[in-house]
Amino acid sequence: MKKSNKRYFLLIFLIIFFVLPLDFIDSAEALVVTVTPSDTGFDTDATPSYCFGGVGSMDADDYIVIKFPSEFDLSGFLISDTETESELEVHIGTGNCDATGVNKRVFEDATADDETDRDPAELDGNDLYMYFNDVYWDSVGFSTISFYFVDKTDAGNTQAVKNPSTADNYPLIFAQGVQGTGPKEEWTYDQNAHIVQLIYIGGLNDINISANVEPVLTLSIVEKDSDTPTTSCALGTFDDENINTCVYRTKIVTNASAGYTTYLVSDGDLRTPGGDVLAAEGGDDSISEGAEEYGLAVSSASSGFVQIDDVTTPAGSDYADCDYINDNDVSSASFADISDTNDLAIGSSVVATDGDYITLCHGASITPTTKAGSYSQVITITLVGNF
Repeated sequence: MKKSNKRYFLLIFLIIFFVLPLDFIDSAEALVVTVTPSDTGFDTDATPSYCFGGVGSMDADDYIVIKFPSEFDLSGFLISDTETESELEVHIGTGNCDATGVNKRVFEDATADDETDRDPAELDGNDLYMYFNDVYWDSVGFSTISFYFVDKTDAGNTQAVKNPSTADNYPLIFAQGVQGTGPKEEWTYDQNAHIVQLIYIGGLNDINISANVEPVLTLSIVEKDSDTPTTSCALGTFDDENINTCVYRTKIVTNASAGYTTYLVSDGDLRTPGGDVLAAEGGDDSISEGAEEYGLAVSSASSGFVQIDDVTTPAGSDYADCDYINDNDVSSASFADISDTNDLAIGSSVVATDGDYITLCHGASITPTTKAGSYSQVITITLVGNF
């Protein structure tokens, strides 16, 4: 006697690479098939691995038929009682076709003798009938189960199921019932287990959503302690017993995904209109009071450029360190030569930013014989976004 109030499969149609949640239903509710599209699995002429999964109870002498539309090509589909060959498997305990060992069974050709660990299946045109004849199914009870269509070892063939060549919406029929005594075409389906679902082949129902974010790359030269723009840096009037400094900052904003690099280039030496030069620092990346030297230090460590000495106590900001060198008797401080007219990297980042600051501290010292005059130099700062 077949049970009259049984639970049927909720069939889930998905490409094997996707995992979907499964819902339990009872016989009073209609079945639902969920379709998940894939960039490759639902292309025209594609030959993907398909997984039909759900939850329910199967009894011995039940059957399930999956009716593929005629546009699908199942000519290369192989049903075999050899696990390494059969392109149709049933997986117990999972709706995602990922069972192993004793929880994975293969189907044999329906014309062969039933084996204790096999169930017969046959392809009638594009209708696949699976017969659950083994008494094994009476012991399974209500369970998650899935059917796996996957290409295997049949020589020269590279498909189990091949999609239609024309983009369209194709109806796929799932039906479950009890095997009858007459021709299978006359067997009836339980209405709660007879469903039709459209499969979307070729992206016919796809909508491409697009968006564009404009690139942002801004560089500002601002005062040492605010965002007020500035275009000058005054070292002031010298004596030969101090190091004079001036300081400003660059502010960088960019949405470049790989960040940015900031460069500095000078127009040559710090010099007078008549050609007198205040010598660059002497090659040891430092300036000492009483020597004629000029250079630059920066706050950023990312570029490898000489950094501003941390001389304030307690530790202050980078511009405070620069001011301290100017206002106090600091005999020596770190500065690098910037008289070269080639680009020098002074800061970088590997991520986008809504406001990075680099502090630049210029420093100079003189001797009693440094020639009088008004010295000047033009610094150009450039910013490269790594989009």
